[in-house]
Amino acid sequence: MKRIGYYKSCSLDASSNDYARSLEMCFSKLGTRLVPISDWNCCGASSAHSTSELLGLALPARNLALAEQQGLTTLLVPCSACYTRMLTAADKIRRNDDLAAEINEVIAPLRYMGTVQVKNILEILWGEVGSDQILHAKKHDLGGMKVVCYYGCYLTRTPGVASFDNRENPQSMEQLLKLVGAEPLDWPFKTDCCGAGFSLIDAPVSVQLCEKMYDMAYQLGADAIVATCPLCQTNLDVNQDKLRSEKSVPYHMPVFYISDLLAVAAGAELGNKQWRKRFVDPRELLNRYALA
Repeated sequence: MKRIGYYKSCSLDASSNDYARSLEMCFSKLGTRLVPISDWNCCGASSAHSTSELLGLALPARNLALAEQQGLTTLLVPCSACYTRMLTAADKIRRNDDLAAEINEVIAPLRYMGTVQVKNILEILWGEVGSDQILHAKKHDLGGMKVVCYYGCYLTRTPGVASFDNRENPQSMEQLLKLVGAEPLDWPFKTDCCGAGFSLIDAPVSVQLCEKMYDMAYQLGADAIVATCPLCQTNLDVNQDKLRSEKSVPYHMPVFYISDLLAVAAGAELGNKQWRKRFVDPRELLNRYALA
């Protein structure tokens, strides 16, 4: 069984533990063992680097050093904000010996030597698991479920670091979902901001940004939105509930994590425990495609 490091992060350990559940079940079905980093800490996303550049690099560097200490060379970071911070720290440390020495002094007695590859869930699914294994593990076909893929504004826009996919028009999520029988629809908002960062400081802006996405998804005839980031999924899910109550609009579109659908396709029994956390219950849609 393939062994890959796993940075669970604050979100997946608490408010988005449903993401952690489907992700861990998904990779288990795909024959991949996720090895959590022991004694991990918050990586500082998304505010630490705004306070102190050194702090914004030292927090993720400590996690990278712990992964290295466990002999892990590849690290899955599911949260898009965490992925960006961890990738940025790894890249800057690798390219700047003086900065590496300064950060290692901060995180001492730990020391990061630069051997860990930071990857997001799509990179791991394509590069470490592979299409053959996904097809081999498939037990249920998604039956042409129409989905729009939402990457968000962080995942492909890694500052100063080459993106794993096209920055403005990524395709990796669509290709993965096609493997299990979904029908991804082309839409213009796959890398737009959903306003998750505004949800506490300027909620109306967040709602407005989400509303235009719902409108387009419905116009295209989508059954569901599929995301990879816990903040984006929560924001897109909860704002439909707000719009139903505030504007009496009939938004009721499930927002899945990609791991939800891949786990279901691989025969995982996620059950009511998974779906009852969602503001838009996806069980009606899953029943329609004989997947619940």
